[in-house]
Amino acid sequence: MNPALEFRDGHFSRLVPFNPEHSEKLATWYYGQEYRFFFRDFTDPLTMEALKKLDKSMARAGYCLLTILDKETAEPIGLMTFILEKPNARVYKFGILLDANCQRKTVAIDAINILADFLFNKCFAHKLSVEFSDEDKQIHRITALGGFDHDATLKEELFMDGRYYDEARYSLHIDMYEALYSTYLDSKT
Repeated sequence: MNPALEFRDGHFSRLVPFNPEHSEKLATWYYGQEYRFFFRDFTDPLTMEALKKLDKSMARAGYCLLTILDKETAEPIGLMTFILEKPNARVYKFGILLDANCQRKTVAIDAINILADFLFNKCFAHKLSVEFSDEDKQIHRITALGGFDHDATLKEELFMDGRYYDEARYSLHIDMYEALYSTYLDSKT
């Protein structure tokens, strides 16, 4: 079981457990074509009532759903998920979605650092992994620049819109996290 979901603040963002108040923004992402890969495991439309309970639905499958808030405005700007994928090896898998207005900024690295700090230091993770559509060159760039190792390209692992897509898998090990980011949240912007 995870410790209390209390996260340190990032430089630009804050992570909080999903709140039904964030459901309207969640609906724009859920039904936005550009975000479809984040919701790739959801095949049916969801009502607003179902979206308000998405965190509880995901928790039944072992996932934790978080909202990324803009640190200055406290407005939802994205989502993160995580799950303890391999308990014996202490491998956590996470996902991230950023609103289109926040992409190509340092918000992704900031939010990933907040979650990594929590998972490595409070949950004692050994490794974090992330999987995404291999076609998303921006996420390839962010993960590579962020010190993640490219573990594999999983051929035809995703099926969406009537076709198969390859999926990329990257990971960040604790030693790389400590070398690159152990003081990130303590530093000034």
